[in-house]
Amino acid sequence: MTSKISFSKCMKENMRHRLAINVVTLLYFLFTLLYFVVVIQNAMAYDGWTRQEVYGSILSAAGPNELLFLCAALGAVTAFCGFSYLHSRTKTDFYHSLPVRRRDLFWTVTANSFLVFAVLLLAASVVEAVIAAVLGYVTLELLGYLLLAVLCNMLAFGSAFFTAALAMIMTGHIVVGILGTAVFITWAPMIIKYMFIELQQIFFASYVEPSEVFKLFDYGSPVYLSVCLCPTQEGWQWEDKGPVLLAVVIWLVVLAALCQFLFDRRPSEAAGKSMAFPKINPLIRVLLVIPAAVYTGSYLYSITLGASRLWVFLGAILGTILFHGIIECIYQFDIRGMWSHKKQMALTLAAVLCLTLSFYLDVYGYDRFIPSAGGVESVAVKDDVATMREIYYWGKEEKGVTGEQKEKLLTLLKTALQENAGDSTAEESGTFSGFYDTTTGRSIFEEGKKSIQVIYYMKNGREIKRNFALAEDQADDMMEKAYAMKDQRASVYSLYTADWDAISDISCNDMLEDQPLRLTEEERDQFLTTYLSELDTLTYDDMRNVIPTAELTLNHEDKKIQGYMEDYYYIYPSFTKTIAFLQGKGYDITKTLADVNITGVEIARYDADGEKHWTVTDPAVIQPVKEKLILNESNFSFYATGYEGEAAASDYDLIVYFNDGYGEKSVYAWADDETIKMLTAEE
Repeated sequence: MTSKISFSKCMKENMRHRLAINVVTLLYFLFTLLYFVVVIQNAMAYDGWTRQEVYGSILSAAGPNELLFLCAALGAVTAFCGFSYLHSRTKTDFYHSLPVRRRDLFWTVTANSFLVFAVLLLAASVVEAVIAAVLGYVTLELLGYLLLAVLCNMLAFGSAFFTAALAMIMTGHIVVGILGTAVFITWAPMIIKYMFIELQQIFFASYVEPSEVFKLFDYGSPVYLSVCLCPTQEGWQWEDKGPVLLAVVIWLVVLAALCQFLFDRRPSEAAGKSMAFPKINPLIRVLLVIPAAVYTGSYLYSITLGASRLWVFLGAILGTILFHGIIECIYQFDIRGMWSHKKQMALTLAAVLCLTLSFYLDVYGYDRFIPSAGGVESVAVKDDVATMREIYYWGKEEKGVTGEQKEKLLTLLKTALQENAGDSTAEESGTFSGFYDTTTGRSIFEEGKKSIQVIYYMKNGREIKRNFALAEDQADDMMEKAYAMKDQRASVYSLYTADWDAISDISCNDMLEDQPLRLTEEERDQFLTTYLSELDTLTYDDMRNVIPTAELTLNHEDKKIQGYMEDYYYIYPSFTKTIAFLQGKGYDITKTLADVNITGVEIARYDADGEKHWTVTDPAVIQPVKEKLILNESNFSFYATGYEGEAAASDYDLIVYFNDGYGEKSVYAWADDETIKMLTAEE
């Protein structure tokens, strides 16, 4: 139909009916201004904040921020209001009777929506710039952030608007349209991505963390991408956000074209029905039922405490039948639709079971993957101690071992995995059989197993992580040989590569007292050099079975956080040169509980009758047993010594109180059964 009404008149007429959504849009921007003012007020209210810190807060509030989420929500609501007439037969008949082309109707709603939003967005940005100028904080950088925020807000609004518009055009009922919008926004970056992650977590024994490839699913939703335009802690990085921004722009063009295409072809009689284009119903149903069925299986598996993976398959079958029926009921607005299209349900069930089975059998070779040495730049192996030390590592970046040591580690790993899997034949590509019993479905993380994380730094720049559960002797042997490699130790202990001049102070805790070491720069370097020479000789076996003599705390400057952090190292009885150096400077770290004046021993007992506490203060009882009281390694920070040897009985806790001449102190200790009996004889 040829339009007899100009486009501008259509916009004016449409604007007359947009009062409610225009008011909502105005309220949104008033809220953004309030947010901007509150951020500035809070920043200036902090005592001790510098002008530069306040300026940083203003930049954060002026640029793209967490309000992008609300901006996207506003875009969706605007589309719901603008195209809601499509779901009313009376309104649809009226609009289609007008001498106006359909594309003009579509672009009238779209143009007015963007016009109102853009005008108010620019006005709010000008007001923010004026506020910053009045406070004396306006700069070219700030203006750049405001313009960047305008761009990101327009993209967030537009992506949500066209996504919601597409859902409204494809449906005939407002509720279904809202549900469709939610599905379009979350299907790829959340529903599908986390479906695969869930299957990995259930079936892959060596699973560590989501693969980088899963980030591609984020690009399946422009709304999700636009919200991700918020800056990270490092600020706005064009190299990171540029591709995301470009992807959103491309999505906007595609969605606008698709919306207009479907709008022109939408049947007028679709109003009031659930779907406007019934031919695509089977495709949409399959795309929704498959992840819903998988999540149902995952839920049953979780509530049965992972007793058997059979629950995943039973849940998948139940979920397929249930959600296939629910979606058909929505399509038909009739409960009798629950059992419609049984053949399609059977095909969907087959797809769900094949997908689940592929992870169960590890068709992808995830658990069996070990790269060939030629494609690996370096290899790092980590136990609990190494993983814990990552938290406060401050040396130069190290990436495990290279060269011959790398090949040696890979050979050790292949051998251990072959023996662990009970497979004596290995393929040249370095793949092996799985690491769980596919017959019983039992997890390999059982008694007698120990977890070792392996990171392969590939020559193509990729990082591949795996978490293997090996027999304890195999894992200990591998870590023993790894810790003997200098590159491995440098990847765990910062002192090998860190700048020692960043150290502000060092203290030594022998569990009885914490002593600051007063050393000159030359003495500090001599001490740390001596310590590292003996750390080189520490075996993995000693680290696990010998309680350290003392703990070193290094307070050092960390430029990443622009502040100070602490790092911890341990002195063992075998570190005779280190101990001698400290003794030469007047620091004795060889004292035990036998050398101090114990004033009392508090004992806590845990049994079927509950918890009971009492304290022994009689010197006649304490004196004969004080030499048998052993300081507990838990007195050290972070429990990061790696000690796995004999420890206190789980049904007793001992706290020893002593006076060192500077007041009373307390430490945790443990003792053998005979000593416990002597201490509790008069209970």
